[in-house]
Amino acid sequence: MRLILLVLLAGSIVIHTLTSCFFGGDDGPSLSSSSVAETPNSSSSKISSSSSSSIDCSIVSSSSNTDEDLCSDFDPSTEIEHYGKMKKQFCDERDGKRYVYVQIGEQIWMAENLNFVVCSSKCGGTDGLLKDTNTENCDKFGRLYDWPTALIICPNGWHLPSDAEWTILTDYVGGDSIAGIKLRTVGGDWDCKNNARLLKRNYLMTDMRCAGSYKEGTDYYGFSALPGGSGRSESGNFYGSYEGYWWSDTKFQGIIYYRSMYYDFGNVNRSYTGETSFYSVRCVRNAYNEIIKMRW
Repeated sequence: MRLILLVLLAGSIVIHTLTSCFFGGDDGPSLSSSSVAETPNSSSSKISSSSSSSIDCSIVSSSSNTDEDLCSDFDPSTEIEHYGKMKKQFCDERDGKRYVYVQIGEQIWMAENLNFVVCSSKCGGTDGLLKDTNTENCDKFGRLYDWPTALIICPNGWHLPSDAEWTILTDYVGGDSIAGIKLRTVGGDWDCKNNARLLKRNYLMTDMRCAGSYKEGTDYYGFSALPGGSGRSESGNFYGSYEGYWWSDTKFQGIIYYRSMYYDFGNVNRSYTGETSFYSVRCVRNAYNEIIKMRW
């Protein structure tokens, strides 16, 4: 009986922690960790995407909740040009942002990084530090999230891809060794030496990291991967504005798998890290057969 009570108590603590982060709490605590392979999206608050000050987790959700339909004027049949391809969009009902998406094989992927403003998310700064504010950097490259937040931050109808779903994607486009070329954007976004977002805190390290030969992507499938970089909560530092890192939902023996791409390699790297890293989020559609196949 004592064991059952302890389990119930632990579960209530986790639920309270998650609720405090997204819907307000005494001091806005961080999200707790999870070992669930795939967690349903439970974030339904409508949060303003135009915040110019630090995110206060204790008030941002409750102060911006509204019954207004932020997607009332959205036409899902409308296509827009995105990196040279016509793509459909969906509207995130929480903040009204519109995201383009593509079908690759049997999967439906967002074709840009998530930029939903919430506590435990950051923007990369040119001074080498993580920022709370919705900067120009986040508007293009999306926000960075720690893993517990990434697990539940995708819009309704979408989810954080599993490690297996990432593998399905890279296998479909030709395998890990060339997937980076096929999935990265064209136009110099990944050009290390000419990237204005390079870290200024350590010129020597920047020069060393830019020593490789730049390999232009083809964006053949319209995935349009961008170099969102990464961050560390312990130091508050932002790293690698010429690299991209994306979470999976898969945790194994205390480590979380992710995918990364680099300016000077053609591959997609599969590796692992801890929960407190800050990486980009690409969401995948829950039920692929609910969307009519795109025609470019």
